[in-house]
Amino acid sequence: MRNDLHVVFGGVGLVKGDIKEAGQAMVEISQEINPFLTNDDFLTDAPFKLLHGIIRFGTKFDPYAQIGPIDSRHNELPFAVEIEMAPLKRAPKEHVKQAFLAAIIPALFGIASKYNLPTNGLKAFCELNGVPVS
Repeated sequence: MRNDLHVVFGGVGLVKGDIKEAGQAMVEISQEINPFLTNDDFLTDAPFKLLHGIIRFGTKFDPYAQIGPIDSRHNELPFAVEIEMAPLKRAPKEHVKQAFLAAIIPALFGIASKYNLPTNGLKAFCELNGVPVS
């Protein structure tokens, strides 16, 4: 497993439709946030080596992440957040990224709190990208 990869994202539709820029937005978020987590040794003392975030495209914004049990086979912690798909269907990529970050960032801070992980890198990422710290 790559040592510089701490979080990856995927998406799943809960309702019919799609978000045109979702895939590229998730890739960019992963590429942008991982160096901050790596530099902060975010997962060094965690009981898992990867966070696997699923963004659910649904009918509401749900700021409370569902955190699954640690997958010992893959040594990862799955978590899921829900965003409202309708306003993002044809939105520009930057708007989609901001909507995704509004859901992902509180989830990452929640996971950091639950597993006593460092948050300086996460805070630095938020500050640099104008994302409110949760």
